[in-house]
Amino acid sequence: MKGFAKTKILLFILLFSGLYGSAQVKYAFLRDTISIQSDQTFTNFLNVHNESGQRTVLYYDRPNSNLPKALIGLPDSLVLQAGEAKKYPLKFLANRQTIRQNLQSFIISLRSAAPSDKSLMQSDASFYTQLTDAEGLSLGLEQDEVYLSQLNDRAQVMVRLVNHGYVPLTFTLNLSGVPDGLEFTGQTMRMTLEPGEQQILPFEAAYRTNFKRSEDFIVTIKAIDDLGNQLAVKMLKVFSITSSRNLGQFSTLLSNPPNSVSLLYGNLNGSSDYFQFRTNGKTVVNGSSTLEYRLNMDRYSQQDSKTVNVYDSYLDYQTKTWGIKAGSIYESSDFQLYGRGLKVNMRVAQSGVLSAMALENNYLLFNGNNFNRQGARILGADYQENSPGNNLRKASYIYSNDRYTGLNAHQIGFRSDFILSGQERLALQAAYTVEHNFIKNTKAQQGASGGFNYRRQTDNINISFNSFYSTPYFTGLQRGLFFSDLRADWKLDQEGNKSLYVFGNAMINRPKFQPQEGILMFRDFKNAIYNYGLGYQIRKGSVYTNFSPYLMRQSLQTSGYEYKNPENTDWDASSIRMKLLTGYTGGLYNVSVNADYGYTYLNTSGNPVAPFHSLKINASYSMPLLGFTGTMQINPYYLTDVLNIGNQTKYRMYNFGPNVRIYAWERKLEFALSALYNYYGYTHNNNYTTNAFAKYELKNNWIITAEMQYAVNRQRIFRQEYASAGGERLDLENPVENYVNNFNVDYRQLRFGVQKKFGRSINTALRKLKLNYFEDHNGNGIRENDEPYVSGLIVKINGESAQTDRKGHVEFGVEEKIRYVISVNNTKGWSLQEPTIVFTDKNKSLQIPLVKTQALQGKLVVKKNKYVDNFPVLAGIKVSATDPFGRVHQTYTDDRGNFIFYLPRNKYMVSIETKGLPFSIENAAEEVTLKGSPLDILTFIYTDERRKIGVTRF
Repeated sequence: MKGFAKTKILLFILLFSGLYGSAQVKYAFLRDTISIQSDQTFTNFLNVHNESGQRTVLYYDRPNSNLPKALIGLPDSLVLQAGEAKKYPLKFLANRQTIRQNLQSFIISLRSAAPSDKSLMQSDASFYTQLTDAEGLSLGLEQDEVYLSQLNDRAQVMVRLVNHGYVPLTFTLNLSGVPDGLEFTGQTMRMTLEPGEQQILPFEAAYRTNFKRSEDFIVTIKAIDDLGNQLAVKMLKVFSITSSRNLGQFSTLLSNPPNSVSLLYGNLNGSSDYFQFRTNGKTVVNGSSTLEYRLNMDRYSQQDSKTVNVYDSYLDYQTKTWGIKAGSIYESSDFQLYGRGLKVNMRVAQSGVLSAMALENNYLLFNGNNFNRQGARILGADYQENSPGNNLRKASYIYSNDRYTGLNAHQIGFRSDFILSGQERLALQAAYTVEHNFIKNTKAQQGASGGFNYRRQTDNINISFNSFYSTPYFTGLQRGLFFSDLRADWKLDQEGNKSLYVFGNAMINRPKFQPQEGILMFRDFKNAIYNYGLGYQIRKGSVYTNFSPYLMRQSLQTSGYEYKNPENTDWDASSIRMKLLTGYTGGLYNVSVNADYGYTYLNTSGNPVAPFHSLKINASYSMPLLGFTGTMQINPYYLTDVLNIGNQTKYRMYNFGPNVRIYAWERKLEFALSALYNYYGYTHNNNYTTNAFAKYELKNNWIITAEMQYAVNRQRIFRQEYASAGGERLDLENPVENYVNNFNVDYRQLRFGVQKKFGRSINTALRKLKLNYFEDHNGNGIRENDEPYVSGLIVKINGESAQTDRKGHVEFGVEEKIRYVISVNNTKGWSLQEPTIVFTDKNKSLQIPLVKTQALQGKLVVKKNKYVDNFPVLAGIKVSATDPFGRVHQTYTDDRGNFIFYLPRNKYMVSIETKGLPFSIENAAEEVTLKGSPLDILTFIYTDERRKIGVTRF
């Protein structure tokens, strides 16, 4: 049996050799995966082994390779003797021209010059890079709290989206937590942001006419990618302007606090006073468990009323195996889950978590007036598992009982992600629901939903296809919705700076609703939008441009609930449109312009009469001190815009204003000022808003703040009049709007606060790291009196970026006893003398020298030798440059013997080490001085010593 086993092993070895040993020229990268950071270089080596018995010449097959332009690349030809193995260096810079994906492949193909060798060559070799500091999408709001005007129950919300990463991001916006009767109108369809691009999207919140208002509430805005992953989230608090509960902006005061407590006093219009108490934080309990807490409480006085409200407050205790959260609960689900309640979770597997919750949909935990209506009572449970590769599997059940509307609902949902291959991913989801009204004893209505997200991503082609469908009585937030979207992108060059794409999408919304108690009945509403088009995008350096012509078709069917809207709206519209996106992303300045022009040749609403032109523009400009944002829309873009026009014939909307942010006294003082002008053509509203904020940090983590907000609303007032229809009878079915006069409303708010930070919570700033960057003229690393500080420098630490002020100062809050590597963006030619590595065992303040860099070019010149018949390999030879302080900089030669340094201005001894190598350098070292002026190319004489021939004379 032992002999038989040995025979099987021998046969296996022979078989393996036969299968994998056919390629006699093998090549592979030294590292298959490299972790990289933005704006830093990374290196890999290509190992090539000629296992054949003859000399081989290999060529770098550029058309079949996707290697971007390298700082140090491969030679055009690789010469290997029989049995010879060589190592070739490759060096890249991780910038937007090189890195286009968070996980990116680099593939190279080599081809033999001899036709007989082609069958003995392997096809290609590859390695991957993984961005460790990949920043993605940021979702921000101009104001974290908005107020519905007491005049028209409307408010505008400006959503800012910025792609900080190196790869394009495609996503849709999802809004949840919107109460019955309130409408949010704006662009939520699928969009793509290029790296560095930013967009500002206007939304409008408005109550339906004659609708009974609900309490103050929170709307959650999420950016969701094609696979259902959450890229960014922001919570928006919506209040009535007559309410004095939690007034003003508070997010600036509590941005990224550790453990903190604060008290604020505010006054509204000189007549209403309020106090706000805040505390929140996170701390470690028993070494491994955590306790997170938050309390928001307001006490306000308005006329003769004094009331206390508690909201957005909770206790969350988590251990390694279980956890419990009590208070305000917000859940990400295709169902309205926001309010007060209890949630428990338990880890049942290495990557699985089982959760259960019970809550009531109500933003306020406690209301002193006790006039808020009771929301739906909800019970829910889910199991969620995150397997390796970021694959999510989830099953959930939700039961809802709403005593106010009389609706009962059950919902069961599933989701699962699949990796089909290294380039393909698929996500599937499905849900089943049952809903009925137990007060009106209606028939139970069943609903279902299903959808998929498919993505295929190769080196040159990216395809994404996602689709979702839900029946009219589906109880989820995406009720009665069909959505389908297909997009394909082709790279036109290896660097990915030029690409062509095609797209098509359709969204059809046809929800139906059960009869409900106590609220306005929902009317029939059917809306459909179709888009088809193609696009071309190009990037050159920091400038990007995107052209996209497309066709847009729409239909809208609704029965109006206002006198100015037709009872049976049945409209269609068709347009030819062109989208232009262009911008500049630099170290200090960023500019973005997004324009969409359209020619509408069909519009059955007749308002405006087709054909007509329309235009939408979003623009933004930012720099360290000053910024500017603006939006403009002329004529309707969506058919739903026409509903807001009423009997008016023009649709105009303008929104623009500057903003200023100033830091002083080592950033202890922060001052921000912004102004915004809004014009709504369909209601003839003019809004002027000014916001000012100041914060000053005292000793021992005490902070004082002051805020001011002033707004003026100028609106035209229209009065309904009825014309006589003959005799004394009035024509009540055809009211006429007549202009009366202007109506002005002003709004003023002042707020003052004090805050104290304390404790040692986890994942928060425990130590201060102050960095001061100066220009080191003499290169000694010590700041002299005549060496100025450097302003406007971008400093990065663990993915977080900051910018030096006029005194070259920047400050980070860092964790204790952590080793940090600090880098700078090499803008304006600045460079560090050496990497900055800091261990944060205490508060630290460092003086860091910067020097101007200069290119130093050189080359190897081969000395002719009539006894050597082949040209030597000049690639991959190490060249060193040593400054007077002993610091060594190194680079490598390319296939032609050229090399280049980017060195701080100083004196250098440039040398090439030849010990143990088959060549010699006649001038082994050269001294150069870099002063900023151009230098001649440095030349080294290369002598090939692979074959030494002695000549004897007779």
